[in-house]
Amino acid sequence: MDWAVVLPRIAAALRPGAFLAIADGRALADVPWSADLAPLIARYSTNREFRPYDLVAELTRRGLFGEVGRHRTRPAAFEQSVDDYVESFHTRNGFSRERMTPRAANEFDDALRALILPHCADGRIRGETRISLVWGSPSR
Repeated sequence: MDWAVVLPRIAAALRPGAFLAIADGRALADVPWSADLAPLIARYSTNREFRPYDLVAELTRRGLFGEVGRHRTRPAAFEQSVDDYVESFHTRNGFSRERMTPRAANEFDDALRALILPHCADGRIRGETRISLVWGSPSR
């Protein structure tokens, strides 16, 4: 999305004194396949020029957001089927089914399942996740 367009629209839609909350935390902590996942992501992501960044820091640097507070939750138990976990990757821009070819999406899914299944004998992923919540004011 074009942050310079979206953030002022959000600011205009907020009631006086209200904040925008930015939540981050869809990754599971300390999964045994994480070392093998990074090269798989690099191989199949359609975002060839992607560089990791901190969204809040970037919005602040651009003058689009002013942080007021933040909170990180305690770890919470998480459970999901392997199939749902694999499918969740396709909600990410670089892995959206609209951007990937059907062949690449199927190859990615198969490779990801092969990484995960040795650690999930019953077809369920169990672990912990945390949410980072930052709230503040988007610029007008």
